[in-house]
Amino acid sequence: MSTSIAPIITLLIALLIAISGAMGHLCAHQKLNQQQKPTIGGASRQNENGNDQRTGNERKPIRIHTHYADAKIYLPSPAKKFLKTVLMPDVVNYFTNALSVTPVQGNLSFLTCYSTWTTGPNVGKCQQLTNFGCGPNFATERVIEQHFQRVTYCPTSSPSSCREYGGGGLPNTDFVIYVFSMLTDLCKGGTLGFANACVSYSNNQPFSGYINFCPNYFNIQGEYETLRYLGIHEVFHSLGFSNNYFRRFSLPNGTSYDAIKFATINNRPVTLLASPKVIEVGREYFNCSTLQGVELEDYGAFNGVGSHWEMKILRDEVMAAATIVGIRRIESLTRFTLAAMEDSGWYTANFSAVSKRKLLWGRGLGCRFITGSCQNATNYPYLCNSGSNGCTYDYDSVGICGTNPWMNGCTVMVPAPNSVCFGGSSTNTGNLCDANFKNARCMETREGSQSMEKGFCVQHTCAYNRQAKQIQLKVNYAGQQKICHPGLSTITFSQCNRTMICPPIERACARAILEMNGTLPTLCPANCLSCFNVSLCTKCQDSFYYYAGSCYKTCPEGTFHLSNGSTCFGVGVTLRTIYEILYPVIERNITGARNQLLAEFRSQLQLLVGFFSNIVVSTSELKKGTVFIVFLQGKPMQINYALTIMRISIMNKQLIATINGQKVAATSITQVLPPYPIANSNATVPKLPTTSTPTTPVIWEQVYGGLKVWSWAAIGGGVALLLILITAIGCFVCGRNQNSKFRSKPSIQFIRDGNPNISNISGEKEEVRKSEF
Repeated sequence: MSTSIAPIITLLIALLIAISGAMGHLCAHQKLNQQQKPTIGGASRQNENGNDQRTGNERKPIRIHTHYADAKIYLPSPAKKFLKTVLMPDVVNYFTNALSVTPVQGNLSFLTCYSTWTTGPNVGKCQQLTNFGCGPNFATERVIEQHFQRVTYCPTSSPSSCREYGGGGLPNTDFVIYVFSMLTDLCKGGTLGFANACVSYSNNQPFSGYINFCPNYFNIQGEYETLRYLGIHEVFHSLGFSNNYFRRFSLPNGTSYDAIKFATINNRPVTLLASPKVIEVGREYFNCSTLQGVELEDYGAFNGVGSHWEMKILRDEVMAAATIVGIRRIESLTRFTLAAMEDSGWYTANFSAVSKRKLLWGRGLGCRFITGSCQNATNYPYLCNSGSNGCTYDYDSVGICGTNPWMNGCTVMVPAPNSVCFGGSSTNTGNLCDANFKNARCMETREGSQSMEKGFCVQHTCAYNRQAKQIQLKVNYAGQQKICHPGLSTITFSQCNRTMICPPIERACARAILEMNGTLPTLCPANCLSCFNVSLCTKCQDSFYYYAGSCYKTCPEGTFHLSNGSTCFGVGVTLRTIYEILYPVIERNITGARNQLLAEFRSQLQLLVGFFSNIVVSTSELKKGTVFIVFLQGKPMQINYALTIMRISIMNKQLIATINGQKVAATSITQVLPPYPIANSNATVPKLPTTSTPTTPVIWEQVYGGLKVWSWAAIGGGVALLLILITAIGCFVCGRNQNSKFRSKPSIQFIRDGNPNISNISGEKEEVRKSEF
């Protein structure tokens, strides 16, 4: 049977971080007075020696069962529901993705019987039950009976005292965690939550633990990441991220080894986690080929030393001992922690299960960052003058220079309260000179004639200037765009009486370069969404119009944009564009109805026929209708005219198609391809219908058949008006008889009109893949 394991408890103590005044938390480890009796947990089928029966070498994602101690979760109903349906499922899902284990065969269960009867009528039956709990108070938070193996329990020698005990354990489970929310003495002292590993397998791998969220700090209205990372941090401890378990790691052959190494760094005794993968990750991350292990925290209450990463070198890592409460979004879950879990021998880590936000602290700074003094800025570039203001090392937050007990006296810029620049909503209430907290970063600024520099949240983006062949910083503030580039010290926004200090580009852009794998967006002109270079825009931001590589609030004089379009064109350019018109019924015999559909369509839009370079008819099961793809070609004003006629016809339900023998009105028109100019086009573009009067008076005055031309024109106009009136009355009567026949059904075939090499582009993926367009 396994040796006795003194339970280790993980605490998160909320405290005021020195200097910054922000609320933080501490994780510490405490040995409880009560010792757990030697027990082995594992599969429901265990041999007489208590060894678990996990078999096979194939590892699978860890299956964590969450058991909620409902009677001891002292939270309001909304918070309790949030804990059970949102927070803990999210935390468990992370570990399912991050860690794999040798799966338990059968049920996971606790060893039930501490001793058995060796004589008498109850020989071989359980005489004494295992006496332990798993919760904030080991004496009262008992493991529930259902999670124990089934045994016959006889508390006395009399057979009549015997009863069946145990529920047989948990199926499909490799680890069970008990969840509480109790106001313990630790919570009253400022603790956010704490956790513990309760029972281990024979190879020291924990298979059960608990977590307690202190109800006085469980705020579901606060930042979600604070609670999520609190849960993840504590479950890591329950799974073995602890100084106790570091000394019980397992080799592939099952032999235990001590992964702790002691050393002296900069005349200071330190504790290192010196397991193979951790060393590999550390050497690569710090760019230090001689690194012998990654330093563990040397400060902490309740024997918590050595159970977290040393904050001096891995600040903001999720398993550092402290963080600033309420801005957990500045933390990173990294390969360091996953490497430690894999080196335990109990888990296989998925090294892609790191946070999207990458850790920058100490990255690539070399061995001197680890071994040198933090009072020397050459070794430790984060050094600052205590009490000064500015930006944090990664320019993500306004900062105040200070230290805390875990930093070994190193002074660094820590995030100021309510001053993280990204991820929030803008506090700008209309004043262009206010700070912005939405998708923003920090810059140091001077206001007016003041010489003191302070941090200020403003939108700025790292981008690559192709012409200058360098990374530059694009700053958007007060309705203007200005550029910080290497060699430029300041930029000024006179209307706001503010001067901004250009930061070192390599530091301000380090996160962007890392998270974009070195591929930064191209530096673009003002109001530009994408571009070829700093002089040539390819797409404008919303509410701006594109013309000749630049973006404008309105189209430049002499240019024109299509309705609902954002590109300006010269009035004489010939354009081509494609629109889709939908009839909400699928034609069942699309091939047979081809000619009729096209003829009917053209007859209703006779004035526009000259603008149709092609028409493709298709059907769409997805859109449940018959689709006309219309290829338009003409000058900008002509295209606008054609679109206006078609939109009005559709809006008034006047664009009709005979589908499956029924009259169906078109319901929508959608752009498929934006307009583009046709270079050197020989196409003949028809003139727009016009009501203008010819300007040659000689023709009008000529006499034919005894009357002048203008007299014949007047007579002809009157006759034409009469015919139009008669036709309109007839169409009205005909329309009333046929409108009642409108119906709707779905299809999937398509037909083409015009160039046989142009096929359906209506949006149906199956059809487009077959097309040659």
